[in-house]
Amino acid sequence: MGLIAFLIAVLYVCLGFAAGTLLSRRNSSTAAPAGTGTPLSDQDTFNICGDQAAEFIDWIHNLTTNVNSDVDRHSTRVAEISGGLAGERQLTISAAEDAATQLLEANHQLQTDLASAKEELRAQRELLDSYMAQALTDPLTGLGNRRKFDQELARRFAQWRRGGTPLSLVMVDVDHFKRVNDTHGHKAGDAVLHEVAGKLIESVRDMDIVARYGGEEFGIILPGTTLDEARPVAERIRSAVAGHTFQIDGSELRITVSAGLAEAVLTNDCEVLVTRADTALYAAKEAGRNCCHTHDGQNCLAVPQSVIQNRRKADCRQRIAPFVDGQFPEAEMFQVVNCEDVFSNGFTYLVHALPAYDKLLVALGDDRRHSYSCATVKHCRFIGSDHAPMYRVSCQFTGPLDCFDEATAS
Repeated sequence: MGLIAFLIAVLYVCLGFAAGTLLSRRNSSTAAPAGTGTPLSDQDTFNICGDQAAEFIDWIHNLTTNVNSDVDRHSTRVAEISGGLAGERQLTISAAEDAATQLLEANHQLQTDLASAKEELRAQRELLDSYMAQALTDPLTGLGNRRKFDQELARRFAQWRRGGTPLSLVMVDVDHFKRVNDTHGHKAGDAVLHEVAGKLIESVRDMDIVARYGGEEFGIILPGTTLDEARPVAERIRSAVAGHTFQIDGSELRITVSAGLAEAVLTNDCEVLVTRADTALYAAKEAGRNCCHTHDGQNCLAVPQSVIQNRRKADCRQRIAPFVDGQFPEAEMFQVVNCEDVFSNGFTYLVHALPAYDKLLVALGDDRRHSYSCATVKHCRFIGSDHAPMYRVSCQFTGPLDCFDEATAS
């Protein structure tokens, strides 16, 4: 009797497991067509259009039908097994064992069917991601398109409103682009736009958003950046393009760009911010092109021209340690940080936690003997999100230290 009770208990556990699986998979199969466990958002769905949308809808309908058929078939089989047990006047060990075996086999078949459906969902999600990426990418330059620009600007603008994180925008336009098309043809014009896009990407940080706004105009979103900090970025872009030689059908061309800058302020929305940056861009055009202007909220002001070296990507990682009360830090206190920019007078780096120091040392040299430079933290800004905190720390070099032997200094 004990064995019979045990088998009956196993049977009910299996029945419960099957019911739970049925309900959970039914919910997930109808509510999460992308295989992520959450419904597609409006932002996702509006990127699918035309035949791609119809193809996806037909596929998800067929998959849902198939999954429901699998579940119904499983439910029917479970009911048959249960009915067979109910018809027995006296439950024998053999009957209980047969029922448990049949139920386990039915569960295994359902799990196999659902695993196959899950794999189909994964593959479809990859295809859907590809559709969405295509919908947000400019095919000529490989940059984000106008839709991508609008989405990212709205997201960063909302972040600025919530937490006060600085936000600047740079609008860039290729000077005399019509002349390039008229003289060398549209194919040459496309090549120029492609190369200009490359110079823009090289001149900004990985976290910045570069998009083709339309025609020969580009938009660059600079999160966590004030107007003062955006000026050298715009100048770096202008000087990088102006100093580049464009090779077009055996001819060497010199191309310049004009730029307009604006920072989000309390009276702005996204459209006003773009309008202010465009107004500054027009002012740069009227001032003779190949220059940058800012819009400070009321007036357009010229940015002094200078040749700014491009970002030193080889210096993207540095070893730093707190420098407190003039005490040289222990060797284990140094940590590696990812830098955004490294200049002769300072650098910026990214960390996941707010620094608890206002002075630091940067280790230079090889592993056996280092030289060090002191730096002061000028400001620290939160540029992440609640789920992924991130701080941008800007530092200014205050001077080198004499060369230390770490073994002696520590």
